[in-house]
Amino acid sequence: MKEFEQKFESVLSLVAKAEPVHKVLKDLRISEDFIAWCLNDPQRKEMYEQAQAIGTEVLAYQMLEMSSNPPDPEQLAFYKVKTDVLKFLMKSWNAKRYGDKQQLEVTNQIDISDAMAAAQARLTKGITIEGD
Repeated sequence: MKEFEQKFESVLSLVAKAEPVHKVLKDLRISEDFIAWCLNDPQRKEMYEQAQAIGTEVLAYQMLEMSSNPPDPEQLAFYKVKTDVLKFLMKSWNAKRYGDKQQLEVTNQIDISDAMAAAQARLTKGITIEGD
């Protein structure tokens, strides 16, 4: 675990640059147990998720750059796959900002008039509170 602690900041720095964590761990020769170690501690997990959120901004910039420089027609399929992968990563790493938004609309009406009438009847009869 000491190895994980020593390399934690390095991993976060690279994740914040949109490097995939598995590649980072491989390059730094860190066991994949690092991920469980990181996610099992609330503070480390929050720091890791913040690094991922920063990394999504890097990915967004990469996508903007790609759209500014249209590819050759024979490369369109490759760029389509690449942008789809980047969008998936952005949704996964920062769902709050880039995830699909769902809206729930409720149109049911509830009639509580019977319950209110019963409550009013109890008040009219008078309620005795026992104890004091």
